Amino acid sequence: MREGIPSITAAAVSLFRGIASLPGSSIDFANDEGMRALMPTPLRAALRITGMLTARDPRLHAVLAAPTLGLLSHVALRTAAIDAAIRGERSRDIPQLVVLGAGLDARAFRMPELGETIVFEVDFPSTQALKRTRAGARVPAAKELRFVPIDFEQDSLDEVLGRAGHRPELRTVWIWEGVTMYLAPEALDATLGVIRDRSARGSTLLVTYATPELTTMLDGPLAPLAPIVDLGFGVLGEPIRARMSEDEARARLAGFALDVVSDTGPRDWARAHLRGRPSRITIGERLAAAVRR
Repeated sequence: MREGIPSITAAAVSLFRGIASLPGSSIDFANDEGMRALMPTPLRAALRITGMLTARDPRLHAVLAAPTLGLLSHVALRTAAIDAAIRGERSRDIPQLVVLGAGLDARAFRMPELGETIVFEVDFPSTQALKRTRAGARVPAAKELRFVPIDFEQDSLDEVLGRAGHRPELRTVWIWEGVTMYLAPEALDATLGVIRDRSARGSTLLVTYATPELTTMLDGPLAPLAPIVDLGFGVLGEPIRARMSEDEARARLAGFALDVVSDTGPRDWARAHLRGRPSRITIGERLAAAVRR
């Protein structure tokens, strides 16, 4: 990630999530005003108008999604799948949750399941300044929300988390959503090393990764559109640098004492969280849940 890009990324992702939460959406997604409150004012106003229109005619959702070539639905379903994974973790205590590259993520505000959890949101200072302003006096649903500003090119993730009060001896759930595909291998491994070292046994990492089929899962007449999907991901962050097969992701995580216990993809997310027919355009990104041994 680059300075100046995260706020664009955050705005685009929050817009996609916001559209998915509007009346008439076919995606089982949180319909929460707190999430929309964190969005920049122009996007929030546009979303309010769009919500009035979709309430009258739910078919508008398909019209809004079409130009994104599957990205809108993909981002919303990915988020819903991670939400479900967090709820599944409630069978055990979650004293700490760390969101890496948090952007305008609203889980600390919209998930009552985090009522006993300290949430650490890690991101660029510019993105967090916007979020603090938008949040205002809004009270988090989490036990506590701690903003952890970081310059990813100069600061140590281990050190900034330590200064923020993260305790490696306590169990942590880590969310690393929509980030790894933009990282060089050395940056990816460096972050995994910090996660390993700051994770008590039984901690869980929820991480998404791009597969080699990212731009080849479009077939038939849609195949020529595949490069545009790559470009779309570039708009949401940076050019894609890292792709892994399921076996490669499992092996990489195992090398950092993180054992994969589940690995799901867009079709799985659609079956669990989508009402109606899934999109013909499937983005090659998966969600792995790995436990610290």
